[in-house]
Amino acid sequence: MRRRYLNPVHRIQYGSRMEVVDGFARLFTRALKGDPSALTTIGTLLTYKVGFGSASELAVACYAAAARFGDVSAKYNLASALLEGTGVRKDVPAGVRLLREAYRNGNMEAANYLGYCYWKGIGVTKDLRKAFALNSEAARSRVASAQYAVGTALLNGNGVEKNASKGLRWITKAAGNGDAEAQRFLARKR
Repeated sequence: MRRRYLNPVHRIQYGSRMEVVDGFARLFTRALKGDPSALTTIGTLLTYKVGFGSASELAVACYAAAARFGDVSAKYNLASALLEGTGVRKDVPAGVRLLREAYRNGNMEAANYLGYCYWKGIGVTKDLRKAFALNSEAARSRVASAQYAVGTALLNGNGVEKNASKGLRWITKAAGNGDAEAQRFLARKR
């Protein structure tokens, strides 16, 4: 019996070896026709080693190509790779620039990472208030790791007036949305 797949990604995740190759071929065909979402999807699949072994350099190339087409998710993923030096030489200024572009285009994961950069002083002047503002915006958009960051900032008074009850509410939201650090934090509190 022949299996039916929803899309090439589904085929890559659940198919046989030949079906995996076919799924990648379909995505590459779309990518070659200039589909930036196909390039971003390929990069994500390669990043998380779905279908094949680790290929972070190829993933970064896909993100870079999709970013040139203007794909906001690709800009965020490429920024992450540049900031962490994964699959590419570490380039903090370029990573921060791409995070800003992705954030300006509405990517709340980028807002959260940019908040982290301001909190730690990575590629920017350390600014706890700005970090809190960026993380708060992402937290309101249901980015779980941003919710945890806002909660801990409120608990500790980092960039904002200390408020333990609000902090615990944000951490509880983050845990409910799957943030592992928030879940561990709450488990230790019990």
